[in-house]
Amino acid sequence: MLNSSKCLFPAALFSLRNSLHKFPLQRYVLILAFAVCVPAASRAQLVVDCTNGTPGAFTSINAALPSAGPGAFILVTGPCNEDVNLSNQSNLFLGAWYGTRATVNGQISISDSHGVYLYGLNVSSATRSGISASSTQGLIIDSCTSNGNAGNGLDLNGGSEALIISPASFDNNNSGGINVFGNSIAQLTSWGGQPIDISNNRGPGVYAAQASFLTFGHTTIANNLAGTGSLSGFGVDLRGGAKAQFGAISGPNVVTGNQQGGVSLQETSEVSFWNGGSVNLIQNNGPVGVVAGFGSQVTFFGRSAQRRDPR
Repeated sequence: MLNSSKCLFPAALFSLRNSLHKFPLQRYVLILAFAVCVPAASRAQLVVDCTNGTPGAFTSINAALPSAGPGAFILVTGPCNEDVNLSNQSNLFLGAWYGTRATVNGQISISDSHGVYLYGLNVSSATRSGISASSTQGLIIDSCTSNGNAGNGLDLNGGSEALIISPASFDNNNSGGINVFGNSIAQLTSWGGQPIDISNNRGPGVYAAQASFLTFGHTTIANNLAGTGSLSGFGVDLRGGAKAQFGAISGPNVVTGNQQGGVSLQETSEVSFWNGGSVNLIQNNGPVGVVAGFGSQVTFFGRSAQRRDPR
């Protein structure tokens, strides 16, 4: 374990995060107000340098985990070539030094945990999905990418709840971008004009079944297609009573260029497109912009538009 004067997220963040349930907007605004650069605090700080360039540091994330109790910070310099399994964790920070990024060539899986914070990680797995969470609440994925994975960019299941903070991307994955099912919730938020991108996947950009998906703006879902064995080639594919909201607050939400269509709803699913100062654009998608069937419901409020190039 090393002490350091570098900057990281303060311990106050964890106590605030304990109150998260459905990630209401006013609560995570307060949380982000505390996400400032401060000297290293008294909580356990475990330094990982996977290049073996820091004397006294752990040389892998997995080597550091047995020493990480509740409230620990694991600060990573990559690249790290390993699968990481976070099970039964509480109030754990795993990420790069503040303002930097670290690459993890492997899957990060989180199960039966609460209050895990991932920061500044570029995740890519050659064998499975990049980030996977099961039965986990209060998961925050901040300034991370999960691109080029053999599965999905992000899997949420088993009643998991994840807040995704920009900049973020879930691109070029072999199965899909974000997959949410089993009563799980994915909420996306963009700050300072920084984007969230879910594009060029060989499967739906967002797939939700018996789950919820929300974005508050500056999210692009583009050029996703139906790959071999994928669930579909829609930008957004909602099934099994899934619910989605596209709120254009921090910037436009754009659903464009998706092979099979923009947004598909089946099996009593619901989606709402509403503006809070910006606009939702559904344009130039396959044969349809939005298609709803089997008792599903679509709501447009304010500045939302569907457009398609003539063929």
